[in-house]
Amino acid sequence: MKKIALATLFAIFATAAMADSVTLEGQSIDGKKGQADQGLLAIGVKADINKSFAADVRLESLRTQGTDAVQSRVEGGLTGSHQLFGPVSGYVRGALGENYTGTTNYGYYSVEPGVKAALGNGLSAQLGWRFRDAVSNQTVNQFTSRT
Repeated sequence: MKKIALATLFAIFATAAMADSVTLEGQSIDGKKGQADQGLLAIGVKADINKSFAADVRLESLRTQGTDAVQSRVEGGLTGSHQLFGPVSGYVRGALGENYTGTTNYGYYSVEPGVKAALGNGLSAQLGWRFRDAVSNQTVNQFTSRT
């Protein structure tokens, strides 16, 4: 598992030189309803294939405070977009990934439709809805989310 994560990290950094965008993300997630706080670190790269399609790769690590349990994900996605009107475009992103925990790993998929609007000066606003679930054994993995 460590070799896969390390190889993926090197591939992301190598690809970043050719990427149209690189995203670095850090989050502090407050636990709700008695759950522990969590910290998230992520890096992603995205490159345009043509005017309508872009490919991306994302690597993230989620650490639960108190137990120090770590959950990692490697995800690759493809986004198709189409200009709707003016600065507004619609998009659909499909992705496949692998989720790693201390005890197991399993594949998952996600689908995200949404809209994006250019605000000017290189800024944009995006609104989307993501459905994500395990590819198999959904009862055991309990990975379903709607975000």
